[in-house]
Amino acid sequence: MSVQGGWTDKMKISELKMKMSSAVRNWRGQLSKHVQSNWRRLLGEFKRKYLKARTSESERYYTMHQKSNESAMEFFYRLNEAAVKAGIRYKKGKKDSAHHTKRFIKNLRDQQLKAILHNTRFHNLDDLEYVLQQDEDLGLDGGYDTPPHRTRDFRADNIQGSRKIN
Repeated sequence: MSVQGGWTDKMKISELKMKMSSAVRNWRGQLSKHVQSNWRRLLGEFKRKYLKARTSESERYYTMHQKSNESAMEFFYRLNEAAVKAGIRYKKGKKDSAHHTKRFIKNLRDQQLKAILHNTRFHNLDDLEYVLQQDEDLGLDGGYDTPPHRTRDFRADNIQGSRKIN
């Protein structure tokens, strides 16, 4: 609303102050006056203090698992992003790339895909990404190259019953 209404920095600061808990107000009171009176500085300090991750980036990377509503490709991209934030150079070194690939495969939920990937040797991460894309493409259309077999409607076989047989 502050963006839509075009509030001044002073209004933003006073609105934030009214919505703060007493502990946060006490924290704000300890900040220097030039930080308390400047919206950008106050917002930066607030984010640094209260919105930072509780775990380190490397801990997040090493404990990451695939979410239940996430495709293997989405998990791969999320794991790659976490590796970058953790400072893991998975694109540069073969050893880091191999560890990154193993970590990805180990934390997959799809056991069939996990078994396939575990027994496949990847020369680089582009190869792994290609296989994941193929798997995702198969999953989108149900995995069929031909339409699924339809059950026969046996009512069509009962035409003789209504005719006279001579």
